[in-house]
Amino acid sequence: MNVRLSETEAHALLIKWMHAALAGANRNYNHYGYDIYIPAALAHECGNDPNNRSYMRDNVPVLCEAAWELCRRGRLSPGTTIYEQQGNSDGQGFTITSLGKAWLAESADDRFIPSEPGQIAQLLTKYRKHFGDGFQERAQEAVRCWGANAFLACCVMCGAAAESILLAIAFAKTDEASVLKAYKTTSGRRQVEKIVLGSAPEWIRKKAEPGLELIKYWRDDAAHGTATNITDAEAYTSLSLLLRFAALANDHWTELVAQ
Repeated sequence: MNVRLSETEAHALLIKWMHAALAGANRNYNHYGYDIYIPAALAHECGNDPNNRSYMRDNVPVLCEAAWELCRRGRLSPGTTIYEQQGNSDGQGFTITSLGKAWLAESADDRFIPSEPGQIAQLLTKYRKHFGDGFQERAQEAVRCWGANAFLACCVMCGAAAESILLAIAFAKTDEASVLKAYKTTSGRRQVEKIVLGSAPEWIRKKAEPGLELIKYWRDDAAHGTATNITDAEAYTSLSLLLRFAALANDHWTELVAQ
């Protein structure tokens, strides 16, 4: 074992260990007074083979970095589970927070735990070429908001990013001045939607509907001053819809910009 873990792999391992710690399944994951003590957990993962020392040296820092990202998002905290439990001064032990326990309880299956923000940010960045800097700015802001547990702001930014996709297609299909003139009128976005999808095949229009609803709901309703109860689930769903809308527009750009 001499491969350096990727960000995604490190995140997945931490999720696995968090589940194991909550289930009380294996003391090898929660050495000292921590829910997760990374050196012990990784050594156990390697079968406690002394030949894997270089692998340990390479990957304990990677896992600690991923753990600190989960700390930033409120899923883990540095320190022991109970006051005055035995700790270690190396900063590699972590405890699952109340928010982290609720997050894990959303599903017993790791596949349904949302991916880390960095992975989603990378997926969205590849669409910058077609949809422009306005899309990039709003999409990345949506990811940052999600990572910071600002779920309402994440949803609003997803709607704004989806709107940037709509405008990018319209600008490519006709002249920008005409699009902006229509856009600034009453029901302007509806007119832009007609410009973009009016001549598109029916199956593309059907697939585009969730992305358009993302704009209408989060860009309009959620941005108003009424109280909301937006959770991680809604925010992640919004990011997923944004990715699908971006992929659809990217993959079928020729059909969408055709007159």
